[in-house]
Amino acid sequence: MLSPGPNDLRPYLERHRRWCERRAGGVRLNLALSDLSGRNLSGALLRGAKLSGARLTEANLAGADLSDADLFAAHLAGADLTRADMTRTDLRGAVMTGARLVGARLKAADLRGGALVGNDGPPGLHTVDLSRAALDNAFLVDAHLDGASLVEASLRNADCRRTRFCNADLQRADLTEARLEGADLSGADLSWSTITGARFDGAMLEGARLDGIDPAATQFHSAILARGADDLNPPLYSKLAAHRLWIESGGRSGARLVAPGADFHHLDLSDADLSGADLRGARLVGARLRRARLTMVNLAGADLSHADLGEAQLEGANLARAVLFRARLVRARLGAVQLRDAEGRVTGRSWSTNLEAANLAEADLTGADLAGAKLLGCELRGARLEGARLDRTKRDDPARSPTR
Repeated sequence: MLSPGPNDLRPYLERHRRWCERRAGGVRLNLALSDLSGRNLSGALLRGAKLSGARLTEANLAGADLSDADLFAAHLAGADLTRADMTRTDLRGAVMTGARLVGARLKAADLRGGALVGNDGPPGLHTVDLSRAALDNAFLVDAHLDGASLVEASLRNADCRRTRFCNADLQRADLTEARLEGADLSGADLSWSTITGARFDGAMLEGARLDGIDPAATQFHSAILARGADDLNPPLYSKLAAHRLWIESGGRSGARLVAPGADFHHLDLSDADLSGADLRGARLVGARLRRARLTMVNLAGADLSHADLGEAQLEGANLARAVLFRARLVRARLGAVQLRDAEGRVTGRSWSTNLEAANLAEADLTGADLAGAKLLGCELRGARLEGARLDRTKRDDPARSPTR
């Protein structure tokens, strides 16, 4: 049950400011389950505040600092969040129908579904409602909007790079000039949305509904519209099947995959075991290789632009001169592989992953293991390496290292 918020918020906001600044007398603001409808909080410092379940309907939060705030299941319908900073804000299950978020910053915000025990309304999982929301020029990089309702929302010029829109409802949304590179729109409904000038390079569109949109539109040329193995030509399909048998039998039957220059573009090979395969110069643009086993695979000179290699095992792989522009390698394993003898015993020797002269510009290597990898001449400008292991790597030009 909601409680009325204090009539005068100024002393609470002042104590919260002191808390943010780590000064004496500071107290973190806790207005969870409070009714703050229509309040004027424009420009307020609410960083890290506890506002879960609060009713902020029609509230003025323009320019407010809500970074790291807890707005879980909050009611923000009709609220003015113009230019608000909601970096890393917990907005799971928030109701934001008709909210104005023009120029808002929502980097790494969590807008997935959620439910607050004891909150007003029907129980169960509530998706974030951003229908008809004004998100023009909003900064939504890395935000989580899985299952959100964005029906008729305006996202003109919005920066949605790497944003998750899985199963989101974007019917009749305005995506004019929006940046959606690397976004995950799997299962999303984009029917009758406006995509003029939008950029979908490397975006995941598997299972997305595109009614009223030409899937062959130039905007989708670099998007990931995944294919299945059944879409391969028969000879290549047979080679994949023979390699699977070769792996499962320990080499006693089947045959190792040898397919230099093969075309696997946008193919879904998630969880496949291609260890030891020879795929030199292969075309794997936009391929899905999540959790794939690619130990000791030869991908020298291969094109893996926009490919999804999240959590893939690439120990000992040869990726010399490979193109991995804007590829996803989150938590991928690119360290050295321990060599074993014919009896399967560890020899004490290892084989490093070779990324010499590879192009990893703007690739996402968050949490990846690159320990001991060969990175001589490797292009890493604009790459994301937060949490990545880089000890014992062999690098020759510090200027090529990423700046982020």
